[in-house]
Amino acid sequence: MPGTKPDKDDSLDSSKYLIISLVNIGGNVLEKFLIKRIMHHIHKYGYLNDNQFGFNCQKSTTDANKAMKQFIEIDWMKIE
Repeated sequence: MPGTKPDKDDSLDSSKYLIISLVNIGGNVLEKFLIKRIMHHIHKYGYLNDNQFGFNCQKSTTDANKAMKQFIEIDWMKIE
C-alpha cells in the first residue's frame, strides 16, 4: 500500500503510515524573502562577530581552520 512503512501488514493502524508534510509555495517564498532580508541587515550593520563561521554563507570551514591556525601560531610564538 502506498504511504505505508515497508514490512507492515496491518494497514488499519495509524502508526504504520509515514508522515507527509507539505508546505505551501507561498510559505516557502516568504521564508526565503525573510531570510535574505535578515541576512542583508545583519551583514550591513555588522551584527555578526568576526569569529562567527557557522550559519554564515560568507565564511566556510576553511576560513575557520585558517583562523585557528593563526591563533595557534600567535600563541606558539609567545611560548618560544
